Amino acid sequence: MQDGPFKQAIEKDDNDMVIMQQFIVLKIKNGIIVKETHMRNHSFHGDYQDSYLSETLVKIGDIPKETTH
Repeated sequence: MQDGPFKQAIEKDDNDMVIMQQFIVLKIKNGIIVKETHMRNHSFHGDYQDSYLSETLVKIGDIPKETTH
């Protein structure tokens, strides 16, 4: 990942207690818009649990042409 505001926000450590982090990516895979969510839930004991969710949102061909730019 290149340096910049986005990387700084992800790596930021301001000594506050973090409860949850999410990283969401929208991408086109095989003509379908897919939402990928990467999550990290922190416990109050310093442990964490990572999870991942992939959601199919819509086929590109199903989007009316007048709504696209």
